Amino acid sequence: MARKRDDSLAPKLRRVAERLEAWRKRRGRPRRLPDAIWDAAVELAREHGVTRVARSLRLDYGSLKRRLSEAPAPASPGFVEVCLGKPGANAGWTIELQDGAERRMTMAAPAGSAVDPVALASAFWGAPR
Repeated sequence: MARKRDDSLAPKLRRVAERLEAWRKRRGRPRRLPDAIWDAAVELAREHGVTRVARSLRLDYGSLKRRLSEAPAPASPGFVEVCLGKPGANAGWTIELQDGAERRMTMAAPAGSAVDPVALASAFWGAPR
């Protein structure tokens, strides 16, 4: 029996649903769902919630929830504020970083310092959570 199409689905969710249905139709014996489809479902679950995505795609709720909890958090768009101060001021610089786990780091150095903020930021982002 054909399922009624849900026109209320977001366009991304509808595209993944169509990919999943095409995969289900062409597979032979039962096989594992491709990782690419699981990855897309996880991204959708972040945006629309596990329940809605699991129901819409007819996926196992527990499996989707587990994959979502195991997936690395997406990089969130950042905010950068640049304060130049007075022209000719020799105040140095300060950079504040915050990740999705609410960890924060503030780096400051006097003007002309040999501190490499990119290396420090890389170490911060790569640190275990």
